Formats: sequence, structure tokens, C-alpha cells
Amino acid sequence: HSEGAGASGVVAPSSKSDVAIFNLDAVQSVATVSWFDASGNETTRDLSLGSRETKLLRDIGLTLFNRRDSGTITVSSERGHFAVSARSYFESAGGSYGSAVPVRSFTQGLRLGQQQVFAGIEDASPATIAASKAGTYKTSLAVVESEGKRATVRASLVHSDGRQVFSTVFSRDFDVPARGLLLVENVIASITGSQRDALGDLHDLQITFDVVAGEGAATIFLLTTENGSGATTIRQE
Repeated sequence: HSEGAGASGVVAPSSKSDVAIFNLDAVQSVATVSWFDASGNETTRDLSLGSRETKLLRDIGLTLFNRRDSGTITVSSERGHFAVSARSYFESAGGSYGSAVPVRSFTQGLRLGQQQVFAGIEDASPATIAASKAGTYKTSLAVVESEGKRATVRASLVHSDGRQVFSTVFSRDFDVPARGLLLVENVIASITGSQRDALGDLHDLQITFDVVAGEGAATIFLLTTENGSGATTIRQE
């Protein structure tokens, strides 16, 4: 639901995204749709919707903004009331694969001192990814800043191989520019660094994200890609 501050969602790399906007009011209303690139640069379009009208914007990055890179889409209105939904999909010779894109209010991002945990993460080794083995997955990270101020997000991963008494803690800080989009391809490799190859295929991982600096608001998404088909799903919790 979009009113005033509005709602936002991420457009994943190597995919297309459709956005549906429904005017909840019985009068004509104007929705402002904005594209923010990775650096936070904004391009806007105003869309007029009649009473109870729905507009479906297919492949919105290309058709509305002439963009094929990754970015953040926001929908807002000074007075109107809108319902917004989105879908991201990947097209290949074998068909189309997609999932719903989480749409969140601007106010829902993590602030300084706040934390979010993702569990049940699957991440294949670099060798398995290179082999495009079906039924295995890689995990990437997207962080959207919605407050208009920079933020630093710390990602922490605890790994135990079952053969040692002690676990290994890996962590890395990521800086997100104001209104920007941070994309980290294969976030587990980014966090573990040179040790990733030795860890092999990893299952049921847990990553904790903490905002450790800055006055911004960070909304965190995980992108899970099936290595055989390239199909990507997006998680926000």
C-alpha cells in the first residue's frame, strides 16, 4: 500500500520485473514512479490512474525508464492511495522462471543498531556453480537505502563443519550510498573471502545483518539463484 512516503522494491540483475499499481480511490489519482540506480541517481515518471484502475507495467526498467541495469523502483503519491505488487522473472530457452518481489514501505528499513537474521541459506561452492549443477543454489545480496542517507551494514556468518569444537565467525562491512542499491554477487564468497573454496557446498546457513554506522535506512534482500536454470527468487525475510 502506497501513500505519502510510498513503497519500494528491488529490480534484480539479469531479470525482468513487472509492477502492478492499483488505484484504491474512487477518483483519478497520480502515482509517482521513481527509478534509483546503484549510486542513488533518480529518474521519475508520473502515472495517472482512473478510479479503481490498475496499470500493469511490464519489464518496467526498460519500458518506463529505458534501463537494463539493476535498480530500485519506488511508488509514491502526495494524496492518492495505491496498492503495489511486483514480480521478477528470468527468461531462458527452457521457459520463464520467476517469483514475487517483496514490496516494502520506505519506513521499514533497518536503522543504526537494528538487526535482521536470514536462516536456511543454501550456497554452492565455486566449483559447483561453475558446473551449473541443477538443484544447487548460490546466494547474492541486495541492500536498498531509502532514507536518503548513507548506511554501513555488517554481515556476519557462523560456520561449523561438525569436526571441530569451535565455530568460525566471518564478517564483512558493506557501505550503501544514500538512495543507492548495493548488489553483492555470491555474498557468502564475499564474506568468507579466500577461504570460500575450502568450505565446499554449504547448507542451512544463517547470516546476521547489523546496521553499524550511518543515519540511513537499509532494506535487505537475498537473491537465491538455481545454478542449473538461472532462475532467481528474492527473499526479504
